Amino acid sequence: MRAAAALLLLSACLGACQALDLLDPAGLVETLSTGGAGLERWKRPDFCGELDCPPYKVEKKKDNYELRRYNAGKWLQTQVNDTKFELAYTKAASRLTKYFKGGNEEERSYKVTTPTLVELKLVNEGKGTEQSYNFSLWLPEEIQKEPPQPTDAELQIIDYPKIKVYVRKFSGFATEGTILKEANGFMDILDDEGREDYGEEIIWVAIYDPPQKLMHRHNEIHLPAGQKKKKQQAEQVLAS
Repeated sequence: MRAAAALLLLSACLGACQALDLLDPAGLVETLSTGGAGLERWKRPDFCGELDCPPYKVEKKKDNYELRRYNAGKWLQTQVNDTKFELAYTKAASRLTKYFKGGNEEERSYKVTTPTLVELKLVNEGKGTEQSYNFSLWLPEEIQKEPPQPTDAELQIIDYPKIKVYVRKFSGFATEGTILKEANGFMDILDDEGREDYGEEIIWVAIYDPPQKLMHRHNEIHLPAGQKKKKQQAEQVLAS
């Protein structure tokens, strides 16, 4: 009788664990939506590894890209100017990680997050970038509401608004040449589909892996959705 009761209890526990994803705690992230949608359950994707990353919702998925919605949130940001992208990335990564190692007003250490999000402005019809880059790391959920301020004057905490982005992944190392190639290729895909609702001047690159990882790297091009292309804006001006 006791054995039967124990088996019944074990079966119920396993069922509950599976329903709540407790059998995979590393992949489960719970976030409280600030948009009035209530408590949303979000499973961290494999490409985040063991690191926290900003939750998102996939609103549309195609074979070679997807449309994501990110909620508003706080990010740690630094700007690097007048240098090549690869050198700027190294300098920015050093600044950003200091915050997570205690370089904040509370002198607390936090586990670093992923990805490193880079904002670039394209010039010369997408053939180059302005040598002014914004590098950001998402702040951990535990300090999203009231993060301690950085002690480095070159760091600041930024409130990113909620946003929809078209996302396409690519592998290898994210050099400036690779980023330009991937970004322009992504725009060609959207153009071939007749889409004109994406930004083409400001883009983001999400770099998920540290430099020491040589194989199976995961990067993404993010194009802001819901915007009018420069060409479309010019046509509207001429027509008015």
